[in-house]
Amino acid sequence: MDRNQIAMIIILGTFSLTVLFTVWLTKRAYPDKRFFWFIGCSVITAFLLGVIQAPISIIASLCILAFIKKENDNPLSDVGSGFLIVIGSGIQLGFFAIYLLLGIGGIYWLWVAIQLKSFMMFLIGIFPLFLIVTAPVGAYSLVFDTPEWILNWFG
Repeated sequence: MDRNQIAMIIILGTFSLTVLFTVWLTKRAYPDKRFFWFIGCSVITAFLLGVIQAPISIIASLCILAFIKKENDNPLSDVGSGFLIVIGSGIQLGFFAIYLLLGIGGIYWLWVAIQLKSFMMFLIGIFPLFLIVTAPVGAYSLVFDTPEWILNWFG
């Protein structure tokens, strides 16, 4: 056997072991912890097999988990509900970050008004109805730069 054949045997053996350990550890875990075991095994699989073979191993593990379900125990649905919780939490954090950025943007609008010494800009920033415009523009100004039209109107 040459080096390529030995390397292929090692890769296939590692692939098989990662699939079997992922399925075994995920199956034996409590239903509320299966998602964490699956993610942990997937990360270890990515480190062991690399970026190209790891997704194939993870998909093979998911297929095996789909086939070994019982009437009262479905490990694939436990992993799937964990994914939905993580995706929902990510979306929730994204909206919270936007909400926080808009709040800070409204305050930054007032700060720019003070820096430009524009009383009219400050009044517009305090009036609640104009917060729909001033908060996003203030957030944009905070992240990038104050738009020219703001400087032209109020400067």
